[in-house]
Amino acid sequence: IRGGDENETQILLNGLALSEPFHLKNFLSPMSVLDSRMIDSIDVSLGGFTVEQGDRMSAVVDARTVTAPEDLYFELGLSLFHSGGLAAGKTSNEKLNWLVALRRSNLDEALDAIGKEVGEANYNDAFGRLEYSPTEDTTLAFNVLSSVDRITALASSTSEEARAVYRNNYYWVEIDH
Repeated sequence: IRGGDENETQILLNGLALSEPFHLKNFLSPMSVLDSRMIDSIDVSLGGFTVEQGDRMSAVVDARTVTAPEDLYFELGLSLFHSGGLAAGKTSNEKLNWLVALRRSNLDEALDAIGKEVGEANYNDAFGRLEYSPTEDTTLAFNVLSSVDRITALASSTSEEARAVYRNNYYWVEIDH
């Protein structure tokens, strides 16, 4: 953002700072680990910041996840890059809300369609949130975000091969009172 380096932007999800929240980080980081369907709002603050907002120079991106729009909600998606699903729900008294989002890479199929043997690139990610409101003034939320990348690059002129596997797992609790 604003010409800053990638480590100068802080990305938050439901209050937690994420480290390297992108897939295929050694290949220009083309995909976010955050499924756009699970995001309700994003606040972007530009410029220098105080300690309360983080130690970054370019920006703070604060994303919040959706709350179930109805008792039970499902969504499926398919694109050139990935396929995935989202499910959300809430109890009739609205004391318990939940959200699950899963994605799987389609890059292998896209590379196979091209027909050129350059290697393999796969990624998967999952997000889950369970929110409980025991009283009108108190909410507890349990969050899980997990991602895995597997990359194999082949040099067609030689028999060289490079492999990389990356995993990120986040678990956090929010209390709002």
